[in-house]
Amino acid sequence: MIIKTKDDITAQVAQLEEIKAIPTLDAKTQQKVEKELKILQFGAKGEKDSAYFIDFHYGDSENWVVLHDLRLEHKNRVAQIDHILINRFLELYVLETKNYRNGIKITDRGEFLVWNGQHYIGIESPILQNQRHISVLEQFLQDQELLPKRLGLTLIPTFRPYVLMSPRSRIIRPKAKTFNTTMVIKAEALEQQLKEEVEHENVLSMLSLTAKIISRETLFKLGQDLAQFHQPKHLNYYAKFGLEPSPQPRPCQSQT
Repeated sequence: MIIKTKDDITAQVAQLEEIKAIPTLDAKTQQKVEKELKILQFGAKGEKDSAYFIDFHYGDSENWVVLHDLRLEHKNRVAQIDHILINRFLELYVLETKNYRNGIKITDRGEFLVWNGQHYIGIESPILQNQRHISVLEQFLQDQELLPKRLGLTLIPTFRPYVLMSPRSRIIRPKAKTFNTTMVIKAEALEQQLKEEVEHENVLSMLSLTAKIISRETLFKLGQDLAQFHQPKHLNYYAKFGLEPSPQPRPCQSQT
């Protein structure tokens, strides 16, 4: 069941387009604005592509809740989570979406590189980024007392992180023995990955999961409670680029 969809970016795009159209905008700022616009639109497309596969397999299920584009603020920390899947076993799949035109390369030391057309450049590790999101989410759930209880005891969730890449992206991986990249997958492969997880669970793990199974009503409430704490980010691109917003035209007054 889909609890939350992605926030609309129309206003952000409109603001950037408005800045681009300023006649006196210098070339350097123009380039920065165009880059910001491309990143915003390309990122939104990647999230939309991933959301399609997620919603296709889990959007109508009564045993799963789906939240897209959830932003939580807690104790001076922020988690901007692209997608969260929660099932009745209280497993939380925290999914980070990345959409790189030329794919990514992961080194033996876990460094992430992207090809810019001339050479590789380093980027922030989406694996570590996702780990930080989970850290905030875990603390948030505990402090807000959102987790269900049984016999007076809080049920402990299981967090499962994945980085979803565009189906069209190329992933160059290191050898499995040097750095584990199994959590980096194509978005279209998520459902198969989740099935394989179940197949590889041992008896003790399955018993542990079964022991904390929650009702559909409890699952739905958890999803709704999380969605209510969403804090959308309101960007002022004029301020970001050191510009003064264009003055709004005053309404015409009739003359008597």
